[in-house]
Amino acid sequence: MGIKSFFKRFAKGFRILFDRIMGKGALKAIGIAAKELAKSELGKIAASVVEELQYENLTGSEKRRKAIKLIKDQAKEKGLEYNEGLIRTLIQIFVTRLQGSVDD
Repeated sequence: MGIKSFFKRFAKGFRILFDRIMGKGALKAIGIAAKELAKSELGKIAASVVEELQYENLTGSEKRRKAIKLIKDQAKEKGLEYNEGLIRTLIQIFVTRLQGSVDD
């Protein structure tokens, strides 16, 4: 079994397991919620920050720390509510999009 085949089987197994634990369609609902979160005002800030930082000569960890700080600062300026977990989720969504792994 090749690596590509392995990951396809793993993804299929994960989806089946997830559906059994969380209920049919839960994974799709999470995906929809993530897309809506990305469209929020905080999501727009995160998208802009991640895009700005993608070409900076920093490590991934340094970019993440800087992105968190910049997003928090801009959210505070606009009076938006947030928590660090939400910001980290948004960063991951936009990094994944930039890497071409997820459709808009």
